[in-house]
Amino acid sequence: MGLFSKSTKPSDDLLQRGIHGTATVQEAHMSGMLTEVSGWMSEKKTEQLLTGETSMTKYKLQLQVEVPGREVYEATITVPVPMMKVRYMSGGSVLPVLVDPDKADHIAVDWDGEFKQGTIAQMAEANPLIAAAMKGAGVDVEKIAAMQAAAMAAGQTPSNVIIGGQLAGMAPPAAAAPDPLDQLEKLGKLHESGVLTDAEFAAQKAKILGQ
Repeated sequence: MGLFSKSTKPSDDLLQRGIHGTATVQEAHMSGMLTEVSGWMSEKKTEQLLTGETSMTKYKLQLQVEVPGREVYEATITVPVPMMKVRYMSGGSVLPVLVDPDKADHIAVDWDGEFKQGTIAQMAEANPLIAAAMKGAGVDVEKIAAMQAAAMAAGQTPSNVIIGGQLAGMAPPAAAAPDPLDQLEKLGKLHESGVLTDAEFAAQKAKILGQ
């Protein structure tokens, strides 16, 4: 049993007639890997997977859809997802979509459009498995949610991967500069106790004072 890939391209009908809109992910569940009877994958298929033209992964998405001229409504779709877009398959993410003007539940994701990832709090709320995984990894969801809220208030986006309780891509807080007086006091005690020789004490003192 080998791996099977399916085109991620929206239908020609939707590409020509579809109304551009957005859809916020309420729930997202991977519905399985596509398979075929094959012992190998051609170079062309491999390239298509890497570029996102095709995918082996399907997701079932519960969406809140917004398109011009219509009231906001909910819809559920199952779509093959390019590997580089899988990170957006989580609660709170906003996806660009194409909607059939005659059939509201005929929806395709516009993979070339602009995507926005939801906050960690939205991810946890939308999927209990994600919430349990984060808790098991020691992630403080409330703390990270507060950090993301602060980042958004500062004009940044919440689309950051959380690593060790810190938003990836953000510089860690700068360490406080050591107090020269405190350093000299500790150095003096080491000298008095005989740990440092006169020469060593003088050299370290000069280094602290920038001499």
